[in-house]
Amino acid sequence: MRFIWTAPHSLLFQHSIPPLLLDHQGGEVRLTGSFSSLLNLIPSSSSTSSNQGKASNRFQGRMATGPGSLDDQVGSVRNLAVSPYWADPEGHPANQAPDTVPDDLNPSPPSCREVPVPCNSSARYRSLSGRCNNLQHPHLGTSGQPMPRILPPVYDFSLMRTLSITGSSLLPNPRVVSLRLRQVSPQGPTHHSPSLNLLLMQFGQFIDHDLSVFAEINEFGREGEKKCGKCDSWVDPACAPIPIPEADPHLNPHLTFSDRNKRCLPFTRSGALGGRDSSGRTTLDQLSLNTAFFDLSTVYGSDHCRGRTVRLYSGGRMVEVMAMGGGSDGQGQGLGRGFPPQLDQRHFKNCRTAHRSCFFSGDERSNENLGLMIMHIVFLREHNTIANRLTQLNAHWDDETIFQEARRINIAQYQHIIFKEFLPLLVGRERMAHYQLEPLTSGYYQGYDATVNPGILNEFSTAAFRVGHTMVPDHLTLADSSFLPLASVSLVQTFHNASMALLPGMCDKVLRGILATRLKPVDLLVVSALTDRLFEGQHESGQDLFAINIARGRDHGLAPYVQYREACGGSPTTTFQDLLQVMSSQAVEALSQTYDSVLDIDLFAGGLGELSVSGGVVGPTFACILSYQFLNLRRADRFWYETGDNGLTLRQLDTIRSSASLSRLLCANMDQLLSLPFNVFFLPSNRENPLESCERGPAMSLEPWREDLPQTPRPPIHCTYLGHRHQPSTYVPVSPCLSCLCHTHGQMECKPNLAGCQQSQHDEHCRLVC
Repeated sequence: MRFIWTAPHSLLFQHSIPPLLLDHQGGEVRLTGSFSSLLNLIPSSSSTSSNQGKASNRFQGRMATGPGSLDDQVGSVRNLAVSPYWADPEGHPANQAPDTVPDDLNPSPPSCREVPVPCNSSARYRSLSGRCNNLQHPHLGTSGQPMPRILPPVYDFSLMRTLSITGSSLLPNPRVVSLRLRQVSPQGPTHHSPSLNLLLMQFGQFIDHDLSVFAEINEFGREGEKKCGKCDSWVDPACAPIPIPEADPHLNPHLTFSDRNKRCLPFTRSGALGGRDSSGRTTLDQLSLNTAFFDLSTVYGSDHCRGRTVRLYSGGRMVEVMAMGGGSDGQGQGLGRGFPPQLDQRHFKNCRTAHRSCFFSGDERSNENLGLMIMHIVFLREHNTIANRLTQLNAHWDDETIFQEARRINIAQYQHIIFKEFLPLLVGRERMAHYQLEPLTSGYYQGYDATVNPGILNEFSTAAFRVGHTMVPDHLTLADSSFLPLASVSLVQTFHNASMALLPGMCDKVLRGILATRLKPVDLLVVSALTDRLFEGQHESGQDLFAINIARGRDHGLAPYVQYREACGGSPTTTFQDLLQVMSSQAVEALSQTYDSVLDIDLFAGGLGELSVSGGVVGPTFACILSYQFLNLRRADRFWYETGDNGLTLRQLDTIRSSASLSRLLCANMDQLLSLPFNVFFLPSNRENPLESCERGPAMSLEPWREDLPQTPRPPIHCTYLGHRHQPSTYVPVSPCLSCLCHTHGQMECKPNLAGCQQSQHDEHCRLVC
């Protein structure tokens, strides 16, 4: 076998649009406007395939056939539990991988289908799906789009990266990589950030869930992700289970090799769309099902189905439920603050509460752990607080106006916190200045560029922004009002267990514990809760997040780490010794004992092995990828909070700049939080970061949003389509196959009109819905 270097569909430019590129000058990464074959920013319009959502049944109940196929090999291979994708831990010869074509990896059909409608350039608010953010290319940044790449993918004939650069062996088993690299001694707090706390990780996870979630491959004809837990399930090309070494000290030690078919970590490949590039080569693009913007899709959803479920449709509010005693500290003070609604466990992949219901929010992963639940609760409560205050200020506003204005304010605060407080700690002030990421202090941002693709980079989502996994502790500390420890709870206990958040005073205690827990440094060590006990059911049945990340990077065909290091301005790397420029000797030694060649190192492992940049917590390669992604997300968002198109007046924008902070949000929306450290991302310290009363923090005034009807009457609202204005509650003639109603907020809602399908075979909308 040999490597196949392919350019996916998303690398095909629309050549009339000059993309931004990475350029290397003086060892630094700079932005230029020239073309390159390495970086995609505007995907081809052909990147959406007619096969999307059509599950393949090519391998249901049978193996691949043909010359040299698995059928020819069964007699000569003794054990089907030996993987064809990863080097066998016991040295058994690998099976031959099944014949794989892109259709085998078709994603599951979307559960919520949105009928595309013409963009309204005068629309005041961003859509839930991200559609029409870019008026020239309405699909850019929407949910369900292919993820662009920095470097072309590296695939072999199984359409994933499995071979060593030497070409003579498979890459090491991901579980083996996890076991070997965890032997490195902890890096310890860096001199740049010795006092950071766990909130940096927790807020980062909340951001990550806002940006991306991979498409799944379902069982043919059934709901739910395809089951790939048995070791011989690799006969289905969508499955690549990871064998557990016989000498594994942590996972399934009670299983003997007579149970070999059970000694695997389940791994289902990501849903992807295939096609052909201009040279006729096979291409493969993984999909992200979230919008690619900082739009709090975690709260509001990425499609109208989930968006309708979380809205109350009264007073602009979101649905929330009250919990008895939730707002008290166990002193019986009655009803507490609101929580996300709880639905039956049938609505979730994982729900482990005793009462068999979990929180339902804009993102399906909101119940993953207790700290993440708190982030969801805070931004839900903030929306409803803003909605209530806007209702008092502007009693004449209807539900839709209040909801959209509250959503816009909530998102604006969130975006400001990310770039003002979070990102500088992640990548350092030098990278912030180099990539021009600092928020403005006055005026509007003029950097919006419709030629930039906001799509979430495959390298960002699959490797670089998973850096938070190394920051997670094994236990969450519960702390009192003085931020002193009360108790601790195993992280494993909080997985998908929403009932813990409802215990009296629990959210406050957990948040104070998060603020009082030192952030684990970014290194090659990931705690046992994630590497041995992730989503553990029965004892010793957990999964390994580090191994999954390694496998996911290869599944997506990410190029080796050293190529990204060089693309980000690092010096050429040909030997392990070259890595001593950016890694400790222990990290280099561990990598050299794990990989046959320095050119084989996976991006996730190599990025974690680097020493942190000045003022940041990540190494130079991850800092490069992260900074570039955040830059694109700012430049490509027409509704970015600092732009004039966002709809905020300069007075309103200045209010966001002066008042929005994570400290204020936490003070205002936790149950009985009396004080917080001055800087909430740093450990409390009497001398360097003292506690301050929540009553002293500046409350954000909403007076700039007051609408004085006699002096500033609102312009009449109408829907504009093809230059014609249509009054609310009237139908707009768009297509015989669509029924489009103009709403009071100035946008149309179109639904299929199948009765019109016989009237026109040439109408583009009829072709879509009929």
